[in-house]
Amino acid sequence: MTALSGFWRFDGGSDVGENCARMLRGQSIYSKDKPAEHVDGAIALGRALWKMLPEDSYDRGPVVGAEGRLVLVADARIDNRESLCSDLGLGTGALLCDAALILRAAEAWGDDFVGRLIGDFALALWDRDRQRLLLARDFLGQRPLHYHQGEGFFAFASMPKGLHALAEVPYAPNPASNADFLVLMPQTGPETFFEGISRVEPGHVCIVDRNGLRSQPYWQPRLDPLQLGSNDAYVEALREKLDLAVARRLRGVGSDVGAHLSGGLDSNAVCASAARLMAARSGRVVAFTSVPAKGAGLIERAGSFADESGLASATAALYSNIEHVAVTAEDRSPAASLDRHFFLYERPVTNLANMSWWDGINDEARARRLAVMLTGQAGNLSLSYAGVEWLPQLFGSGRWLKLLPLAMGLHRNGWTAARIAGSVIGPHLSRGAWKAMLKAFKRRPQDLIADSCVNPELEQGLEDRARARGLDTKLGPRQGSAEIRLAALRRYDPGNHNKGMLAGWGLDFRDPTADRALVEFCLRVPAEQFILGGMPRSLARRALSGRVAEPVLAETRKGLQAADWYVALDRSRSDVAEEFRRIADCAPASSILDTRRLGALIDNWPANGWQDPAAERDYRNALLRAVSAGHFVRKASGANS
Repeated sequence: MTALSGFWRFDGGSDVGENCARMLRGQSIYSKDKPAEHVDGAIALGRALWKMLPEDSYDRGPVVGAEGRLVLVADARIDNRESLCSDLGLGTGALLCDAALILRAAEAWGDDFVGRLIGDFALALWDRDRQRLLLARDFLGQRPLHYHQGEGFFAFASMPKGLHALAEVPYAPNPASNADFLVLMPQTGPETFFEGISRVEPGHVCIVDRNGLRSQPYWQPRLDPLQLGSNDAYVEALREKLDLAVARRLRGVGSDVGAHLSGGLDSNAVCASAARLMAARSGRVVAFTSVPAKGAGLIERAGSFADESGLASATAALYSNIEHVAVTAEDRSPAASLDRHFFLYERPVTNLANMSWWDGINDEARARRLAVMLTGQAGNLSLSYAGVEWLPQLFGSGRWLKLLPLAMGLHRNGWTAARIAGSVIGPHLSRGAWKAMLKAFKRRPQDLIADSCVNPELEQGLEDRARARGLDTKLGPRQGSAEIRLAALRRYDPGNHNKGMLAGWGLDFRDPTADRALVEFCLRVPAEQFILGGMPRSLARRALSGRVAEPVLAETRKGLQAADWYVALDRSRSDVAEEFRRIADCAPASSILDTRRLGALIDNWPANGWQDPAAERDYRNALLRAVSAGHFVRKASGANS
């Protein structure tokens, strides 16, 4: 991985190289090698490398091509190296680092080169003759890239730290983005959590010249259904895509690779595929499972289970080259790592309760000197998509003879009649009718704004912004399987998180379920395949048969991450209360938060009421998210006492 920086002063100036180097020094935690810069008149581009790939040994810094006309810096792992080398006539064994290969592609194909790259990347390409800078990120944003448009200059860096190294860039929070965060508003547009700092959006290209900046998406996947002829053909195709996605992410891995392993299909799929592939090179998979604290009095919810270790160990036992490591986070206060998270990620953490076990796994991985961690974060939207959104489509189009056996199958697989009815007709109801239906079934309607700790004075503005973006803050049921997944894939930007994991633990996080070829394939698979026979996630279950443990395939309940979240929270009540005091004393933070409600939650701490679903809604979600956002705003405002 690589830290990038660049500084362009439109009116000339001799400080561009100095500023570029300053930005790299500001990002030193994200690199190991000596920084390198290239100055071309009024612009300087730089990079500082953290070697992760075999070809990184050929990386000599910013790469120059087209007789000096083009200069490129890239933070990249390009997965389709062989096909690119073949198309470029280089031979599959070309001794090129990934940045040099990207530059060859830019020379050959012009701006179209970005769409031909598969992998995780962020890049900047300077064209001297056209006096133009091109910035781009991979389709899901696995690598970060930020920029600032200043008076007479333009600067970019991998992380906000690089831009904040410049005296001209303000250091202040963005109130609107942090308020959006409180109500889980998806990240859309270039705004970040810092004032004056923008991001290159995932799957976008930004063109910068003296006339300004324009951004446009380059990734527009096909959504027309793929016709393969038989159910077995889809299964074989998914297996092939999965194995290729995992194999791509084993590039540069030594004898051991780390992996998250829960009780769910996605992490089991990734671990099993990795174990099969690593066995061919006599390698191992070190699989980490978060387990609840002993004697925690776990909360069991209908349709879910609290301890995933049994299912995880069942799959691990199938492979002699999987070392299974159980990790507990009972002693980790969700407030204790706030400063560290701010420093590493430079954005508020969405789920503080989950970060406790996440950090615990990272600590164990670092102790074992692992460099790569495999995850399955995007699997619910690709590999193991449930297919439920197809039901209202069948109902709305009058294909009831096809819908009826699916509904019967769902009922056989544990779905209640109320749940089936809500999924089938819910998307066709008005908001009022939907609320009435929930009331009839004694279900509480969700409301992202009302359930948060956002300042009540901001609620209407948030509702208006959500409506303008076509978002439903009431989380009503929806239809349109591919469209819903595509929108969900674009909700969250993982770049800062991934870069922070590298700085904090030396871990390169790689998600095979976010592989572009796998995602594009799954978006085109007919919805029927995902819910065949009334079994949600049917395609994944069939594809993983014989690879993961049978109990994993048979499990239809949802595993609860950090099921013992309240144990650590209860122990750290004083820490949370102290952080709240600091937030309340910080005007920018308190202006976006409902401090009255936050104070009441702390004062009325549950004595024995953690079993109540309202406690999870109020404390795990609303309170901890407010603490995360408030802490970020407090730190970004300079209120560090």
